[in-house]
Amino acid sequence: MTQPVRTLKWSTCCLLIILSGCQWFGGPEEVILPDQPALIVGGYGEGSGQFQQVATAAIDQQGAVVVADNRLRRMTWFDLDGQVSSIRYYSSTDGTSVAPGVELQTVRALTASRGRFYIGGVSSVWEIEGQDARQIPLPDLSGTLRALAVDRQGRILALTDSEVSVFDSQGQALEVWSLPGDPSPRCRSMTLGPDGNLYVAARSWGQVVVFDRGGNLLNQVAVSEEGELRSVAVDDLGRIYVTDRDDSLKVLDPDWTTLNQIGSRGSQPGQTLWCPQILLDRENRRLVQVDPYNYRLQVYDLTGRATETHDRVVNDVRFPATEQPDHVMLTLGDDPDRERRVTWRTDVATLGSEAMVLEVSSADETSEVDWNSSAVRKLTGSSVEHYGNLGSFRGHELEFSDLESGAQYAYRVGNGSNRGWSETRFIRMARQPEESLKVVALGDSRNRMDVWSHIVNTSAEEEPAFIINTGDLVANGYNMADWDSWFEEARLVFDRIPLMPCLGNHERQSPIYFLSFALPTNGPDGLKEQCYSFDYGPAHWVVLNTEVDLEAQAKWLEDDLANSSKPWVFAFFHRPAYAGHPSRGDGNMDVRDAWSGLFEREGVDIAWQGHDHYYFRTKPIRDAKVVEPGDGPIYVTTGGAGAPLYPIQENRYAEVAESVDHYCVMTVTPRRCEISVFRADGSVLDQFSLEPRSPDGPAGQAGG
Repeated sequence: MTQPVRTLKWSTCCLLIILSGCQWFGGPEEVILPDQPALIVGGYGEGSGQFQQVATAAIDQQGAVVVADNRLRRMTWFDLDGQVSSIRYYSSTDGTSVAPGVELQTVRALTASRGRFYIGGVSSVWEIEGQDARQIPLPDLSGTLRALAVDRQGRILALTDSEVSVFDSQGQALEVWSLPGDPSPRCRSMTLGPDGNLYVAARSWGQVVVFDRGGNLLNQVAVSEEGELRSVAVDDLGRIYVTDRDDSLKVLDPDWTTLNQIGSRGSQPGQTLWCPQILLDRENRRLVQVDPYNYRLQVYDLTGRATETHDRVVNDVRFPATEQPDHVMLTLGDDPDRERRVTWRTDVATLGSEAMVLEVSSADETSEVDWNSSAVRKLTGSSVEHYGNLGSFRGHELEFSDLESGAQYAYRVGNGSNRGWSETRFIRMARQPEESLKVVALGDSRNRMDVWSHIVNTSAEEEPAFIINTGDLVANGYNMADWDSWFEEARLVFDRIPLMPCLGNHERQSPIYFLSFALPTNGPDGLKEQCYSFDYGPAHWVVLNTEVDLEAQAKWLEDDLANSSKPWVFAFFHRPAYAGHPSRGDGNMDVRDAWSGLFEREGVDIAWQGHDHYYFRTKPIRDAKVVEPGDGPIYVTTGGAGAPLYPIQENRYAEVAESVDHYCVMTVTPRRCEISVFRADGSVLDQFSLEPRSPDGPAGQAGG
């Protein structure tokens, strides 16, 4: 993307501000940005000062920070000391409303200007002055509202993904300021500078785009080495504050040179998990970072006077870690015919990582197990402490070995004390897996937990040998509340049926992911448990990570596939090489360029993909061309296990495509693979079968 010549006269702007007495930092060279926030407020829960969703925030005319929570449908005001000064609801039916007459379903943006407070909903803005409220329709708004601003002329500026719509104070559309370019900038944040110019954070470009008051494009500057920009704010001296993909906070001079950088990704003070907004309180010289996945706000004192952090975060966790094991998760071992691995969670104080396992005649949940039997095997594992956004927990891991095909086992995990054992759980080893193996494939379970619950529990009724998830298990891998809900809905499944997951972009390489799953470690150096493979039944199974170092995985993949002698090869990964998303062309070219040639040369039969929230099956493909059955791999996108569904656009590669919640069932024998795809309502979406594909030529047929 081209970058226009910088035309802003920053020195003139700053001189005028200084001469007018607005020396905000006491001098043009001084920037005080402490490493630690002076105040942290918020927390997960329903109580005063707690949130279940931090949707958007603003600073009002009195310096109070106002936070909208779309799940609890209320707005909370924090005063300068971090105390809750007011709680008001979106409508009078919920409680005390924001102002008489105000009725809202969802708050998308907030801002304050000239003694008035503005609340942006789906298609209108409420202007509030004292107890007087006026609704301003914005019928001509194109796209989803992301941010609001009101300029000195009283015009309402509404930001969507790729443009700024300008309205007068009555909601009459005046003009549109577009951010042209490909891919879409996916804007989320904007702010008015002291000179009246508008600064927009073009998220996917990693740039700040600057418009003057007339909508003329003045500047666009890349400020994020990570290639993604979250938020932007500008102080009275024209200094620019941004956060980017590595979740650090940067301060740039008006000439765009970096002055300071603090913070990183995490849940400790000074760290964030996602910062969609930076708020500047110019009157009181404070900077506020909105941190929705830690359910809190972090307030920095820019005067340099506050040296201690006051933490007023109170998390009311729905599923707290205790001595009793939870999040019990089975995965396959390096030798799936004889091994299983198990992980679980406890509170930090519970140090023991032990298990008992006993072969039983029936893996019936009502069966009584004699844990005092001399046949009981006792095992010891290991544990790691983790500090997360909702507090600390301990992750435990151990391995069951020497298990027999077709046998059934009871097991329990804990710390070895009478009170610390889990409930009895069961493992059913597949019987003669080389002859026939049933596997469930699904993906993108991250948002609608009711759908996820239905999909995972219904698919488990197929009694598969294991389940593969193609990524994006949760909305944010660092958010413990997301994992708690995900595990709760699947708690009767994955303690008996192993899961073999892929990393998606929403896992964000989180430590919680790696503590939750004990996966094969045969991947390339630096990518252990992110990229792995295993043989089970008549197939070779390969799991890849589309979010990091595709080239390193390609080198490993070439050797891995060349050394496989199984009649079937299946690859699983997140971002699709071939797909039907309207805004992504027909797939992700980096994934296609890195791996598809290997899939074709080495005889991969089906490449299973996620990321796009629908079902999509291609015709056989080779060299980006549709070929005869058996001449190339089939690509199947399964992304309908709970994430919000996407529109789908059929293309030349499509065989079957439908935007619907679903899961897939594979039955694999040495000479035939049958796939049935079921909608959430139980109806059949797709059925097809294959014979093994030779890397050197046709060997199979696919039928619908």
